[in-house]
Amino acid sequence: MQRSTSSPASARGRRRAGLLLAGAVLAVPALTGCSKLTGFDVETDRPYVPAHGANYRVASLDAPVAVTGVVIVSGQDGSGTLIATFVNKTTEPAETPTISTEAVSLEGYEPTELRGNEMVNLASDDAVAEYAPIIVTGDMVAQGASIPFTFGEGETARELWVPVVPNEPREIKPAVGEHHEGDEGGEGTEGDEGDHEGGLGEAETIPSWWEGLDRSVEPQPARPTVTPDASNGADESTEG
Repeated sequence: MQRSTSSPASARGRRRAGLLLAGAVLAVPALTGCSKLTGFDVETDRPYVPAHGANYRVASLDAPVAVTGVVIVSGQDGSGTLIATFVNKTTEPAETPTISTEAVSLEGYEPTELRGNEMVNLASDDAVAEYAPIIVTGDMVAQGASIPFTFGEGETARELWVPVVPNEPREIKPAVGEHHEGDEGGEGTEGDEGDHEGGLGEAETIPSWWEGLDRSVEPQPARPTVTPDASNGADESTEG
């Protein structure tokens, strides 16, 4: 992380959400039981992140800072902003881990010292005012993709697959023939008759936890204040 040279007052003037992205589940190692279920001698070899964001937690004195909820917020293909929460797990000052990747270009990050027990959430107003954005660019940056990064060095190095998430709410349209209670034509009737009488219904807008956080795009849109729903948070997990 690099401290921002922009005016803190102007940054704080934007409406930004203090989203805590910590607590997402660690990337799960490759699954090995596929052949028992499918009958084929196949193993999956790509890590799976079952929750929002990747996590770097190493039980070692050489890795005193954990990094949780790592995502790349992207408003357009080809660029995005890395968002994460850095937590110093010790009572002494410690540096954040190195972050490297050969898959994309990473700018605006360098290890930064945190005070004992200090937490820096890059989605918060204070962090936006104090730190320059961490910009990711490259052909792999596209919503729904996952990009490999290496956090830490030596024995504490871990490869994480970081998901690319949308910078804005998404609109989901119901499938053809799908019915919802209250749609014109009712809930449909037996057979195909209901599919033709019920209509398609209205599109549903799914909010984004990271709305307006992609600082790789100018001008940056205003972002409304959001109160995270605790029920949407991922369960705590330890590295396995």
